Amino acid sequence: MSILYFQPTAGYKDTAKNVYTYVKDHLDVFWDIFKPLIPYIAICIFLDALITEYYMGVNPKTGQKNPFFLFTIVAHYFNTCLIVSWHRVIIHGPDRYEPMKPFKPKKSELIFIGMGIAVLVGVLICSIIIGASTLFFAIISKSLGTSFGGLFPIIAGLFVFAFATWCFARASFYFPSKATGDTLSIGEAFKLTHGYAWRLIIVPLLSMWKVILASIIYLALGFVVLMVAIMITGGEDGLISAGLGAVIAGFIYNAPIHFFFTPIMTIITITVLSNYYQYAVQNTHTTPVAPKSEPDYAAELEKHEEEAYKREPETP
Repeated sequence: MSILYFQPTAGYKDTAKNVYTYVKDHLDVFWDIFKPLIPYIAICIFLDALITEYYMGVNPKTGQKNPFFLFTIVAHYFNTCLIVSWHRVIIHGPDRYEPMKPFKPKKSELIFIGMGIAVLVGVLICSIIIGASTLFFAIISKSLGTSFGGLFPIIAGLFVFAFATWCFARASFYFPSKATGDTLSIGEAFKLTHGYAWRLIIVPLLSMWKVILASIIYLALGFVVLMVAIMITGGEDGLISAGLGAVIAGFIYNAPIHFFFTPIMTIITITVLSNYYQYAVQNTHTTPVAPKSEPDYAAELEKHEEEAYKREPETP
């Protein structure tokens, strides 16, 4: 490892370079955390694909089967273990961090997960309200015959996405704090993230663009290989076009996304978040209030005795 402890930075380009280099140099730590979680995530993803293939109906609009995703939700729990552990790697150091144990979670780790769900639900509710209000105005606009009524759904979608992103960015410092045992509240997180929201949105993209590009190239080349394999094995009625063969082929095709590209992009995002959390904590200037000192009774008594001794007349 070329870097042992992560050094937080503020600039967009400096932070992006710092984050990418740190993740690249500490991939061994990433695999130490992630490898024990892979079997559980893989089982969850495979079960969802299996149930989708054999038991879910076809959506008439898309022609695709409706996805079953219950076990994917369970898989997200194991991904959360990676997130919590990586926060600790960045803040405590790769030689002192304690990985989250998925089957023995601590209270603070459960609070981390619970607050994440609560923030998500809160953002969803606000987004639904905003979307419903916009849809209402769109209906009224259409009924009045105005020409811009069709723009309302697009505007609503963009606004809801921006609103959700902003909310997550402003609340995000709560999570590295909770992952490392600190006591930052959601309100304090909102205050501490002031001035960092855009950095928390833009810098992850600057840090992971190479990974995104590599994943797109893989998906394109992998799709070509998959289509060739389907043709070789019998086309639409072939071995890997339906049933168990299709489930296995799809699982293999998506494995690099599930077990490499997505986790790497996740820890890059977490590294950016922990970077700005540490930087904000280290550079938040507060005026310390001096505690009220207790009176020194021994010193006072000694002072009074000295004054009394001076007042006593000298004996001949």
